[in-house]
Amino acid sequence: MPTELIQHHHHAHGPANRRRRVLPTAAPLFVRFPDGPPRAGVIVLHDVHGLTESAEERCRALARLGYVAIAPFLYYETGGKEFRPENAETARAAMELLVADDLAADITAALAHLGERLGVPAASTAVLGVGMGGHLATWAASEHELAAAVAHDPVGVQAAPWRGAPSVAEAIDRLRSPWLGLASPGASAPLLALASPDVVVPPHGPEYGWWDEAVRFLDARLP
Repeated sequence: MPTELIQHHHHAHGPANRRRRVLPTAAPLFVRFPDGPPRAGVIVLHDVHGLTESAEERCRALARLGYVAIAPFLYYETGGKEFRPENAETARAAMELLVADDLAADITAALAHLGERLGVPAASTAVLGVGMGGHLATWAASEHELAAAVAHDPVGVQAAPWRGAPSVAEAIDRLRSPWLGLASPGASAPLLALASPDVVVPPHGPEYGWWDEAVRFLDARLP
């Protein structure tokens, strides 16, 4: 049966260590396995609200398709697991407190967990992110050679929310992995302004149909 677990980060983050950029961080992971041997791996990067039930369900859905899905708890130091929709301003403030170097280390650690602990190499791994996570998925695709990357309504198209991180537009200019940008109708003018053939407005449907488009893209590029 598939199992869920939390993989605790390997560096202590007590009060004495907070805000001291001495050791790279590694976020705890939500992990969901398929019933049988995984066909490939997907790193799921959550939006500004954190690792919500919706983000966890994306991992479960991917596991049902045969992938091992892992999602880093990106707010493990600054805000906990999630922020409710009515706390959008608090969520955005927490997002802006994140540090680019830490986020890059969290993604690298997730890739290492897949490769070293689960035997899924980067060439058989995709990243999928929404909002804030869409930005991170695009950035990851510019830094690592992955099987695929999907970004739904990424934030920071022209200016990254974290100092030291590239904007989405800058990351797209140096992609090392196949990338798909998905824009909600009427909600992602900056992304649509890129006028890239890799930016798609999915047909209307549940969540604008973006999930079906994402899965088709992943299935076409993962083993």
